[in-house]
Amino acid sequence: MKQKVISMFLALLFSPFCTGQEEERPGPVLPFEVPSQNLLKYNRYLGNPTFSVLGEMHNYVSFHHRNQWADYDDSPQVYLLSYSGKINDRTGFGLGVFQQRHGVIDNFGVLANYSRRIQLAYSTYLTFGLNMAYYRSGINRGNVFLPDEQDPALQYAENSSLLAIHPGINLSFGSFDAGVYAENMVNVNLATYKSYPEQGGGRVLSFHLMHTLKLDRMSGAFENGTMAMMLRGRNAEDSFYPGGSLIVDFPRLGWLQGGYDKLYGAAAGIGINLTSSLSLGYTVEQGLSEFMVNFGTSHEFGLSYVFKPPEPSYVPSKRKRTATVPVVRKPREQLPDTTAVAMAGPVADKEQPLPESGEEKAVAPPRIAADSLKTEIAVTPPAEPLPEEVRITEEEEQAEAPPLTEPEAVAAVTDTLVKEEQEPPVPVVPRHAPDIEDMLFTAAAKQENIRAQTASLLKVDDGYYIIANVFKNEANLKKYIGELKEKGWEADSFKNPENELNYVYVKRYDSWEEAINQRKKHARELKNNAVWVFRVRNADSLVAQLESTGPVAGILTDKTGRGRNEAVTAPENENTGRGNALNLPLAGGDITSSVRNTYIPVDIIESVPIFPGCEDLRNNEERKACLANGIDKVIQRRFRASVATGLGLSGIQGVYVEFKVGTDGEVDVMRIRAPHRRLEEEARRVIGHIPKMIPGRQGNTPVDVMYSKAIIIKLE
Repeated sequence: MKQKVISMFLALLFSPFCTGQEEERPGPVLPFEVPSQNLLKYNRYLGNPTFSVLGEMHNYVSFHHRNQWADYDDSPQVYLLSYSGKINDRTGFGLGVFQQRHGVIDNFGVLANYSRRIQLAYSTYLTFGLNMAYYRSGINRGNVFLPDEQDPALQYAENSSLLAIHPGINLSFGSFDAGVYAENMVNVNLATYKSYPEQGGGRVLSFHLMHTLKLDRMSGAFENGTMAMMLRGRNAEDSFYPGGSLIVDFPRLGWLQGGYDKLYGAAAGIGINLTSSLSLGYTVEQGLSEFMVNFGTSHEFGLSYVFKPPEPSYVPSKRKRTATVPVVRKPREQLPDTTAVAMAGPVADKEQPLPESGEEKAVAPPRIAADSLKTEIAVTPPAEPLPEEVRITEEEEQAEAPPLTEPEAVAAVTDTLVKEEQEPPVPVVPRHAPDIEDMLFTAAAKQENIRAQTASLLKVDDGYYIIANVFKNEANLKKYIGELKEKGWEADSFKNPENELNYVYVKRYDSWEEAINQRKKHARELKNNAVWVFRVRNADSLVAQLESTGPVAGILTDKTGRGRNEAVTAPENENTGRGNALNLPLAGGDITSSVRNTYIPVDIIESVPIFPGCEDLRNNEERKACLANGIDKVIQRRFRASVATGLGLSGIQGVYVEFKVGTDGEVDVMRIRAPHRRLEEEARRVIGHIPKMIPGRQGNTPVDVMYSKAIIIKLE
């Protein structure tokens, strides 16, 4: 026993002299470890490197500070300034500068993140990620106070350059995510090129299971909200620490979050969106375990700025697309001489209450009911629209064909079906192209909160009329127009025979862009904020066009024999039924083999394409609304209004896009119309970001589904 005591005494006596002769040696190091259990909104990649590409919509810069056990001096602290986001839909990244402080030991370095997502199947993705940290770790001599400044333990302690690599993996199934993260899997001291687990760099293996729920039924300030729930477990130093978290995020307001971790305790936080790009977050955490409860509370602060592309003033407008099924037209002399039902404007003399809104009933052929279309599409699809010069020639040839009797019509249909089985499929498209101008005009008026109306009227020039007032009484009409002319206005009026109302206008424009952009000026000059825009389509030209236009496919479906060149559609309110006039076996359901891969408008398809996240909805109408909402969000988030700067454009501008969702679920642009080529390119780029969907079906047959959108941009 005495020998052991003497040996220990001699060792202590001579140790200062021995260390005094040693060279500098690495001092203590602090492993890279940033508590990430509360990073649910920004800097999520610290919890798993794959999160930089999962769920992120915009790039952002963020400052994060964690003060652990704030009641104590020299408590553990973390400072992080990072920039993170997505390079594209498959690749995420992050760059940051950080400082860790734990007592007298400091870390200072840089952090890099990279993640890559691979699609395995529909709504199934495998994502790989990597966090890499390079930092200097050692004693912060400014925080050390000793009476003997020549302490060899400090004098010869050298800071170390360290490299830590943390890989992660995540598997996504629709709205569910499961992943693994290995912290400090590789940690190397670059001075010795040796690992430093013996110096405290313990490895941590964490697991997570997360479910993200879109709050699509919320509206107003809570619109586009999401809720994410995550279960998490960490295995560190032979101990397992389970935990869980929840965050509810409303893009217009902010977010609320809460969580629990067996090691760190319970946490609650709130985030406020100060502007559309700037947000401030705060989280408080209290230890609950016997070991942690006495250390007090921890606090986290975050300030983030999101780099959102300039969003256009945008209102999606989807016009119902209906296919025209050829039927026999009544003799021309029997065509009803009708005009549009015009939506009434404000009436100065209150003689009669007026409808607040209405849809056009034009001289042009009305539309067939969608239920009837589902029956007819599979058998008698019209051919693709022909070039104008070709179409006229063929119609002239068809005009010479003699009328058919009912047996001849049945034989013609049967012969057509036999031929179609041997021919390549043809697209089913509307006989009449969509009125692009009307779509853009309606969307722009909605965007500007302007009352708008469209009608086809006889003996009224085409154009967009600035309506100042509406009258029923002729005397009041003349008096009001006289007052306007005395003030210098070239006012005039037109009458809608359908409702016997007179519309007083002060200006007519050739384009909706001019009318919408100038309406506010006219309202200010008239001192009347109720000024609105009426679009008139000259019915005289429509009647002439109707009388000279023949069908694309002249297969008869009426009992009365007519010429092949005579075709109109049935009125929308007519009870057409689900059969056809010839009682042919045209039951709704699967598309026949002769017309597979047809183009069918989204409004009449039996089963619309299913947008990711809409799979669990109960019926076709809900899935259709979810599809429209999903496409709108893609356009709102992706369309860069800044592209229009420098093009010489101003005010309200419109872009029309027509695309199809193919039988493989991919989206292909069919047609774009924009006021400038660069806006066409931007629209094509944005539509390319619409994700792959489950294809639309007619019965059990996948088909190409047509979709059209109007994008309105307001350039200040």
